[in-house]
Amino acid sequence: MIRGYTIEEFLGSGSFGAVARVRKHGLDYAMKAFLPGKDDDEFRLEADILSQLDHPGIPAFVQT
Repeated sequence: MIRGYTIEEFLGSGSFGAVARVRKHGLDYAMKAFLPGKDDDEFRLEADILSQLDHPGIPAFVQT
């Protein structure tokens, strides 16, 4: 369990971190965990861009 999220399954990994399907309060989320040693500024830029997206086909960004 991470910050109240239950890890349901590992989905994969990308250039900045690993992604898992997690659950909290009956809702499913995709959680990306930052990998140590990667560029912190690039990770923050990716998070900033994702937080601005608003489209029915793209899951909403939730910062934890």
